[in-house]
Amino acid sequence: MIKNLIILAAVLCSLMFFRLIYLGESGIKGLQVLGVMIIVGVIFVQLIYDKTFRIKQSFSWEVALLLVAVLLSMITPYRDYGQSIKTSLIAQRHMYFILFYFMLHAIKPSQMQVQRIFFIIGILYSLFSIMQYLAYPTMIFDVRASLDRGTIRIFLPGNIFAVVTYFLCLHYFFRSYSFKYVIIMGIILSFFVLQGTRQTLASVGFASFLFVLFNRKIKSKLLIMVLVGLSLIPLYFAFESIFSEMLNVTESQSERFEDNVRVRAATFFLTYFKHDIWGYLLGSGMDSQKNVYGLLIESYKENLGFYIEDIGIIGEFVRYGALFVLAQILIIVKVFRSKLPNSLMYIKIYFIVFVMTLFTGAGYFTFSFTAIGLMLYQIDLAKTEKLLSINHE
Repeated sequence: MIKNLIILAAVLCSLMFFRLIYLGESGIKGLQVLGVMIIVGVIFVQLIYDKTFRIKQSFSWEVALLLVAVLLSMITPYRDYGQSIKTSLIAQRHMYFILFYFMLHAIKPSQMQVQRIFFIIGILYSLFSIMQYLAYPTMIFDVRASLDRGTIRIFLPGNIFAVVTYFLCLHYFFRSYSFKYVIIMGIILSFFVLQGTRQTLASVGFASFLFVLFNRKIKSKLLIMVLVGLSLIPLYFAFESIFSEMLNVTESQSERFEDNVRVRAATFFLTYFKHDIWGYLLGSGMDSQKNVYGLLIESYKENLGFYIEDIGIIGEFVRYGALFVLAQILIIVKVFRSKLPNSLMYIKIYFIVFVMTLFTGAGYFTFSFTAIGLMLYQIDLAKTEKLLSINHE
């Protein structure tokens, strides 16, 4: 119970409790600081007092490299814009949740406890998102929201938890055939449609197909795929106007690819944005509103509509440099090379979605590392459990 509460508190702090508007900006910043303090405190206490068996950390060097890259990125804004190291340390406070991976190894939750966290956060994210959708233009959460593609697009933090929860429900449905998992998947899919997120819908659909295709528990794969296809027909007609608008946007952008705002943003930040060899290696660092660098980045958002957060791994490369991207690639490769039991195949399926949205996502290693950390820990735990069972035999 205590482990669950500690993990849940750290995750909610990393998501700034979904940026509930009543918290205010100072309250949101305070949650991030509190979350980092919880993580560091738990690691420190466990290192001193915990003398029990330790789970092997398969991703420790890669995660450490992520953190090193973040710290090195502070050099560029100090050199080019006079942004102090102290200011950068505070501005990039959300990046210290990279340490969450080591906290999980310190308290050693079970696979079921980790999955329970995914369910709780994923369902909360979906329900809060739908609440904000219905309440718009009244804002319940301090997030970006706009009328676009025939719907209301809401950018609530925590999307990754909803996606993982969807695949967890898919796994448990084919194991138990319980209708409650269909209800949860329906809620999550409904919000993805309401969001008008083409990349998420396409990648989740494709990954679901792969899940059914390679799941050893499913015998009649063709029948299941036909039934799933038929069940999506009512979903299409329920949101027909949104699907039509997404199709129109896709056709328009395919005809004028160079006018796509993400393409223009990526081109701008990779070329016209101030860089030298050290800038590419170390990154441009996290900006702060207290410095001219932060005001410059804000002007790109307001005047050009260019958000570093919207260009996936390119945005992370711009901010945190080549070392950060290298660490990500090493982690992704190691995940796909890991031999996992069928009960954890949803992790590889999620990483397929991750790779498919690598250049268009919100930078999951930057803003949702607690979810990534939970999955990496599950892989480590599965490897250790397999090794212990072999030694016991």
